[in-house]
Amino acid sequence: MERIKKTALIFVILFCGGCITDHQPLKYGIQEDYLGYIPAQIAVLSCIEWPLKARFKTQLPTNIAAEDFTSLCEAFDQYVLKSFSNQPFVKGLTPKLTSKLLEQSEQSHQISEIVQIWNHDPSRCLNCRDPFSTYEESLKNNLDWRMWLNNFSKYTRYTDALLLPTIVAALERRYNDRGLLISERHLKVVILLIDTNNAHIQWIGQRSASITNQKLRSGGSEFPPYPQWDKLHERVFTNGLWIDFPGRQQNF
Repeated sequence: MERIKKTALIFVILFCGGCITDHQPLKYGIQEDYLGYIPAQIAVLSCIEWPLKARFKTQLPTNIAAEDFTSLCEAFDQYVLKSFSNQPFVKGLTPKLTSKLLEQSEQSHQISEIVQIWNHDPSRCLNCRDPFSTYEESLKNNLDWRMWLNNFSKYTRYTDALLLPTIVAALERRYNDRGLLISERHLKVVILLIDTNNAHIQWIGQRSASITNQKLRSGGSEFPPYPQWDKLHERVFTNGLWIDFPGRQQNF
C-alpha cells in the first residue's frame, strides 16, 4: 500500500511538472510564434497617441500641451530611425516613405483611421490592464483592423509587418507630499511590430519612467518647475526598449 501511495505521488508530481513546463505565451519582447522569424519588409509609421477608444483600466492620462506632445512624438520618431541605422538585417520603409506610398495611392487617410478602428468595450475586456493584454484580448480580433492591415500592406509594397510607435501616457502633475512640493513628468511608450497578414503581435517593446523636481514648502512658496523632457527621454529612449527585436543587433 505504501509503495502504491509513493507511485501515485510520483505520478502526480510528474504530471504537474509537465503542466508547468508547457509553453506559456510570452509577454513583452519577441512572441513565441515568431521566434527565429525576421520580417522581409517592415513599414514604419510615425508616432501616434494610444487611441482614446482603446484605453485600458490602469492607463494614466496624457495631459500635456499639444506643442509638447508634438515635440515628444518628433523625438520618438528620431529615436526609432536612429535605432535602425547600421542594422543590415532589418529591412524597412521609413515613415516618410510609407506616407509617400500611401499618398501616391490616394490612401493617406489610412493612418488617421487607426484611432477610430482601435476601439473596444472595457466591460468586455476585463483582463485589459496594459497595452499587451488590450491588444491581445481585444484589438487583434477586430475585423476592421485586420482589413486595414491587409490594405495597408497592399499599398506599401506588400510589407509583411507594421512598426507602430505609440505614446501610452505623457503626464505632468504637481502635488504636496507632507510639505514637499513635487513637480513630476511621466512618460510611457510602447512599440508594436504587427503581422500585416493576421494582426498578430510579432514583437512588442515597452518602457516608462518618471522624473521629478522637488523643494520644501516654506510660506507661500510655489511649486518648482517641471523637469526638462530631454531628461525623461534619456530614461525611456534607450537600447533596452529593443531587446529581442527580430534581426536587430543590440549595441549596448
